[in-house]
Amino acid sequence: IEHYQSIGLVFPSQPVNNIVWVVWSFVFAALAYWISRRFRLWEAFAVVWVGIFVMMWLAIGNLNVLPFSLLPFALPLSLLEAFIAVLIAQKVAPTNLT
Repeated sequence: IEHYQSIGLVFPSQPVNNIVWVVWSFVFAALAYWISRRFRLWEAFAVVWVGIFVMMWLAIGNLNVLPFSLLPFALPLSLLEAFIAVLIAQKVAPTNLT
């Protein structure tokens, strides 16, 4: 909230913003599942993480709304989230990729 105030913006906390994050999470899960069908675990993990988190951070960083002080926390958590998502997707519907 302080970061947004420092750049003259109001932190978006309306219900519609939360709905967008719910949609984002479903898109994330669908992408993790779809990619995990086509790649091995580590390859799928890398594609999902770069495709979702790195691209999102580049976009919001370019808009100057990314609080870079959050990245030390967000980076390891995003890696964990992407890995677990791909792992779950591959356990739910295993492929014959080795």
